[in-house]
Amino acid sequence: PEPRQKFAMGANLSKELEAIKKNKVQNLNLDGANKKPKEKIQDKGVSEIAKALQANTSVDTVNLANNAITDAGARHIAGVLSKNTGITELTVAGNPITDAGAKSFATAIATNSKLQMFNITDTQVTDTGIAALKDSLLANKSISKGLLVGSGTNLAEQVPAEDRGSKAPGAEPATPTKPPATEPAKAPEPAPATTTTTTAPTEEKEAPTEKAADETTGAAAEEPADKGKGDEEAAAKAKEEEAAKAKEEADKAAAEAAAKEEEEKKAAAEAAAKEEEEKKAKEEADKAAAEAAAKEEEERKAKEEADKAAAEAAAKEEEERKAKEEADKAAAEAAAKEEEERKAKEEADKAAAEAAAKEEEERKAKEEADRLAKEEEERKAKEEEERLAAEAAAKEEEERKAKE
Repeated sequence: PEPRQKFAMGANLSKELEAIKKNKVQNLNLDGANKKPKEKIQDKGVSEIAKALQANTSVDTVNLANNAITDAGARHIAGVLSKNTGITELTVAGNPITDAGAKSFATAIATNSKLQMFNITDTQVTDTGIAALKDSLLANKSISKGLLVGSGTNLAEQVPAEDRGSKAPGAEPATPTKPPATEPAKAPEPAPATTTTTTAPTEEKEAPTEKAADETTGAAAEEPADKGKGDEEAAAKAKEEEAAKAKEEADKAAAEAAAKEEEEKKAAAEAAAKEEEEKKAKEEADKAAAEAAAKEEEERKAKEEADKAAAEAAAKEEEERKAKEEADKAAAEAAAKEEEERKAKEEADKAAAEAAAKEEEERKAKEEADRLAKEEEERKAKEEEERLAAEAAAKEEEERKAKE
């Protein structure tokens, strides 16, 4: 059989890819929730799946949740939505997809007319990506079961039916509205003393001064002339004090603004330091996870090698046991055959002995019969000879008598 294809982290997809290519699967469930890290599908595996799905006509549900798919993999799957017209439900929840991946899906959703449900919950998508997905619904009318984001928010419920399809497909997603960045407060420039004396506070003080002048004019007959001069000096002094106070307030506001700006700079620096620290911590965690995964893969390979060696040893032992059994069986069969041949030889020897004995007996019987026959023949011949002799003697006697 062909070797099974292996992608990043050991994901094994050859059977699934073959089924997709041959249109033999309808619900493609590749949820990695119960898989080990090395067995989760990564972007390379998603690329192969996407290629297989482009010409597929049988799959209507695709579940790629809880794997290791990033924005690169998201682009592969989003590309499928523009070519495959059979997929109605797509789930990529629980993957490390960010706003870039969400925007790829948003672009695809805006031009797709078959997809009814899209689940991208429990990812790294922020408000920016969510806004792009929500905006894509303005060009889409097919999503009816839901477009789930975040922890389960259904964006399809937030876009009125009458607004669906109101935007031309392929238009740029609207940029999410964000509050303008707050600029650090700037300290107001201290106003010159002359300017300060002409401000509203000075005018407020001038009113009572004019009133005092009127009162002074009304009482001019009773007060000496030098008192009017003292009032002017007091008013001037009050204006100077007011100007000094205003300058002090402006200096205080400037100092507070500078302190606030410094505090905001410090907070920004602390936030940047914290972000850098979190970035380093994440890098360390990713590195540790990668090392752990590599170690786990190494241990898995070592275990596979050990299991393979043990299996080979067991197979060899089993082979030797069977070979011994075959040898024992062959030896037993050879011994049985030899015993059978020995018995057959004994039977043959016995039969031969019996045949020889019978032949000897028949020979002796024949000899006896021949002897008896010969004796009988000799007896008869003797009797015949004696008869002939008797007849000859009788004839001779008769001739003698006749002659006499």
